[in-house]
Amino acid sequence: MQVQKNQQKEEKMLRNLIAIVVLSLFIVSCGNQTNKTGNQETDQPAEITMLAIADFDAEAGNYVGEVVQIEGTVDHVCKHGGKRMFVMDDDPEVRVKVVVNENMPSFEVELEGSDVVVSGIVDELRIDEDYLIEWEAELATAEEEGEHGEEEGEHGDEGEHSDEGEDHAGQHSGQGEKADQGEHRDAYDMIAEYRAQIAETEKGYIAFYSIICNEFKEKKSE
Repeated sequence: MQVQKNQQKEEKMLRNLIAIVVLSLFIVSCGNQTNKTGNQETDQPAEITMLAIADFDAEAGNYVGEVVQIEGTVDHVCKHGGKRMFVMDDDPEVRVKVVVNENMPSFEVELEGSDVVVSGIVDELRIDEDYLIEWEAELATAEEEGEHGEEEGEHGDEGEHSDEGEDHAGQHSGQGEKADQGEHRDAYDMIAEYRAQIAETEKGYIAFYSIICNEFKEKKSE
């Protein structure tokens, strides 16, 4: 009698163990299926927001760090290294600054006048009083180095001088190049203007938006 009870007890324990194993396998299977579905959803390409050039300055602040796309005509390519170009719509006064990323070659000057589609990450540049002070310090240092170079040239050391014409005159500083909006005006005039604009805002800074280019393509005329 006791042997029978022990057998029944062992059979019950075996059935319970089998049930636990089956339940565990079911849970693992469901988990794997969930992960597989999640990966499939993640692998789908994110939708890129299309921004009109006319609305770029007003809307770009909502997309900082995100990928957007614009279409327009290349109004200007900076000859100083080709690192920047400016894309306009119908209104030549409204332009979007596009900067090459670190893995891209420079923009070719021949792009000027071409219709392009540009995709890239929206970047925000905040200019405050500290920014302007640093910009002024860079300009002062550049002027001192220029004067020193001229003195050496008078003594027979011609040095190396780049012939850049009016393109970015007075703006070859880190802060100046980042702030460049393709206007090619005197750097000190720009600093004075930005300082006045900062004084009029409660935020204590002014913001400029640009696109760090991931890729672009020319729209061929049909």
